[in-house]
Amino acid sequence: MGGTPDRLALYVNEVPTDVVVGTGGAFGASVPLQPGLNRLRAVATGPGDARAEDSISIEYVLATPGRIVLTSPSDGFVLGPDAPPVIVVEGQVEDKTVGTLWLVANDRRIPVKVSEGRFRKVVPLFAPVLRLWAETSHGGEPGSRSEPITVYASGPRKPTGVLVMEWPDDIQGLDVEVSAVVRFSPERLDGPTQTVRLPGVLKASDTAPFEVFWLRGVSSGAYTVTLRHRGSPPKGDLQATLYIPDKDGLATRPLPTVRLRPSGKTVLARVLLPYGVLWEQQDWFSGTSEGSDTVTKFRFPEGVSWVERRADLP
Repeated sequence: MGGTPDRLALYVNEVPTDVVVGTGGAFGASVPLQPGLNRLRAVATGPGDARAEDSISIEYVLATPGRIVLTSPSDGFVLGPDAPPVIVVEGQVEDKTVGTLWLVANDRRIPVKVSEGRFRKVVPLFAPVLRLWAETSHGGEPGSRSEPITVYASGPRKPTGVLVMEWPDDIQGLDVEVSAVVRFSPERLDGPTQTVRLPGVLKASDTAPFEVFWLRGVSSGAYTVTLRHRGSPPKGDLQATLYIPDKDGLATRPLPTVRLRPSGKTVLARVLLPYGVLWEQQDWFSGTSEGSDTVTKFRFPEGVSWVERRADLP
């Protein structure tokens, strides 16, 4: 205080609290806070009508063992139209015994591994607006939950695809690249083709292989997506997910698990666009016709026909 008032009053959430006034205009108080946002207001009055007032707000957050905090991205984050349509969701949970929690993104519930109270998950922006939070669950009942955040995709975006690899945590030194051969006439093996490279756009660390690959500007046709690797591959099977254009967002296509081949070349997926159907989705097709060295799948009444060489199929 810039002087000595006749009276000093301190209010915590509009409840008066005792104040100790010291020398030199300093004062102090033991303030009882409530969980949540608290408003502190000090009012000093002097001779005549002299009056001074100031206030601050303090948020009191209870430190509970199951508290979950999303540290990235920030609430209101906007992804630009030229950026890959993925975000990295990171956070912390105070209960170090938690091994798995769930990331809720709009209507999707995604399991996430937790290590030493920290978690990280790559999430494609499969809608223009994504509302996210993380939560635990015990015995089927909702557990602790983080504060929700909202992420936005801005501007018009060209049809695009995203491939997300689920690498083991301990994999190091593996160099990978992904490409796709596009056959623009799926019903013909001798039709025009084009090979496009899917650039890697995201790594978990400097020594880890790329985990996200970006297919920009997709068009209609039969795509064969192939991964090439150099270095020691993982010993177990790998899981990958392909996200493909769907209206104003992305549709999810979990791919069959694969084991990286010793030759260094492994086919990850065969997908038909714009229908977004994988070769393995047998129930989507009306029937199958087999020749001596080809397999053709078709769908009526749309008149869709898709042929592949038998020798190229697993």
